[in-house]
Amino acid sequence: MEITKEEISEYPWLQPRSGWYGPSEIPDGWKTLALELCADIKKYLTANEIPYSNYHLDQGKEKWGELHWYDDITGYEGKEYVKIRTDLYNIIDPYIEKSKTTCVCCGEPAKMRMKSWIEPLCDKCFIE
Repeated sequence: MEITKEEISEYPWLQPRSGWYGPSEIPDGWKTLALELCADIKKYLTANEIPYSNYHLDQGKEKWGELHWYDDITGYEGKEYVKIRTDLYNIIDPYIEKSKTTCVCCGEPAKMRMKSWIEPLCDKCFIE
């Protein structure tokens, strides 16, 4: 998934950190899904006065036919960290579920199909 400078400006955690992949392995068909997720994460961070620089996307990718979103939050410990992580999981989990029915190629509604591996594909992309 290619990210524009404008998208990195809007969601700074999309800029890969040294040694990490960032969003580069998210399929193109899931770009809209990933940006919607970023918008919800941004709303949460803003509402809870969490600096964007404390949130990091280490890697986003497709694995086993679903979105895998490896992230971290820094600057918090103990119960405060656990609460933030739990809140973020609650934001991310619905997008993982939605990814299972979103075509990895074009973003249209899809179902799990087996080509070289299992992945959600719409009818058109499955045939091509």
